[in-house]
Amino acid sequence: MVTAATATVVVTLLAGAVNPATAPVAFVGAAVAGPVGLVVARGRAQRTFVAGLPGFVEFVAAQLRSGHTVASAVVAAGDRPGPLGGDARRIQQRVDLGATLPDALARWAGERRSEPAAAVSGALAVAAETGGAAATALDGLARSLRDALGAHAEAAALSAQARLSAVVVGSAPIAYLVFAAATDPHAAATLMSTPTGRACLVSGLALDALGALWMRHITRSGP
Repeated sequence: MVTAATATVVVTLLAGAVNPATAPVAFVGAAVAGPVGLVVARGRAQRTFVAGLPGFVEFVAAQLRSGHTVASAVVAAGDRPGPLGGDARRIQQRVDLGATLPDALARWAGERRSEPAAAVSGALAVAAETGGAAATALDGLARSLRDALGAHAEAAALSAQARLSAVVVGSAPIAYLVFAAATDPHAAATLMSTPTGRACLVSGLALDALGALWMRHITRSGP
């Protein structure tokens, strides 16, 4: 949120330096685009996390085969780079504070709000009871996760044109609004200085943001 607020201020100042009449329009546009951008960035981070799950599970399975427990494998995973390394460290910190490993894994899955994470959490909780015998089952889970990622990647490739259309449709009204405000200060003044203009501006930007989020939802291929 701090980043979005900073970007909104910067965009407003730049627009005001070019044409003072465009500053209010730029502020409203940036205020709407900021939360939308945060949602998109959060989705990308979640996809990166899910893509790393198979390797994480395989690492734990390899650790079990070499004589480690699930708990010690989680400690070792904390030294690995990427989002799963940070997650493994948080799980271990909760165990160090007194939580049981299954509880720490369940809380981690709840924070991630992902079906693959829930599957991994449950599998690791079972593996903590069965030990090295669960390594084969964990490898099977990793293969299933990779197969699911492959299916999602294929769906993403097939929906690429639709997602590009969603970006164009969502950004074109805002781009036109900024262009119109820059070339016709009277139009910007009408939008910002009259109740009808402000109502049209706010409702139009809100509907544009809602439409962009909805198009993203129906074209999203990630888990």
